[in-house]
Amino acid sequence: MFPNDDEASSCLGTIETANTFGKVLSPILGALLAGLVWFLPFFSFPVFCLVSVVMMASFVRAPTRRERPLPFRAFVAMVGAIFRREGRWLVGVFAIGGLLMLVLFAFLFFLSSRLEDVYRIDGMMKGWVLAIPLGALCLASFAAGKVIGDHKWRMKWGIIAGSALSALALAIVPLYPSLSFLMALFSAAGIGIGAALPCLDALITEGIEEKERGTVTSFYSSLRFIGVAAGPLLAAWLMKHGTAPLLLLLSVMALLGGAAAFWLIRPETDEGGVA
Repeated sequence: MFPNDDEASSCLGTIETANTFGKVLSPILGALLAGLVWFLPFFSFPVFCLVSVVMMASFVRAPTRRERPLPFRAFVAMVGAIFRREGRWLVGVFAIGGLLMLVLFAFLFFLSSRLEDVYRIDGMMKGWVLAIPLGALCLASFAAGKVIGDHKWRMKWGIIAGSALSALALAIVPLYPSLSFLMALFSAAGIGIGAALPCLDALITEGIEEKERGTVTSFYSSLRFIGVAAGPLLAAWLMKHGTAPLLLLLSVMALLGGAAAFWLIRPETDEGGVA
């Protein structure tokens, strides 16, 4: 939809920002609706979905020329060809996306439980507190999308720097248990993840041909949502054994994401492809 790659990268940052802004609003709006009637949040889902459908139908203009879908065998062959050609860095991008989303939702689950169990913060107030690290992530995504443009080296080092910042912040959390330090460190972790996500999106946009991009993006999104689903489960299990094991494991995972970016993503030039 965007013939200009620089514009596409900026738009991806805006999309990540909007995505995260929804996460910011979710706990606040959910607490507000549940405060009115406990089951009201469940009835709000179809309303929001209907609004999304109307907006997509009204504002997104699909190309008038439509290509016929590939037969299944041809589709499998195309996917195999993509991974033979671009497999090294694509595996890195997929793994990093899944790891970072796992880290994000695991520490949000931990923070939510900690606010209730230790600080006795729940309801609407907990929603506002959870919005702090998510808001930091939101702003970082927007800024990163504006900064990286179509420069692949910036994308690579944005992922490395963001992962390293998240790893460092999460590793320090067990040393400073006060609420103010907790929020500052989780906000720093959010900034790191927020800086990395648009870079991952943009690498796919820049490194994959347009006709193959939808297929690759669908695999990438699937891996991200596996991380989203696994994060709270991992956090709930490890929290039984104390705070430090969970946070140190999440720190290692974020660090692994940065290491994968360093070793597996090798932009040839800002004008060339990704190796």
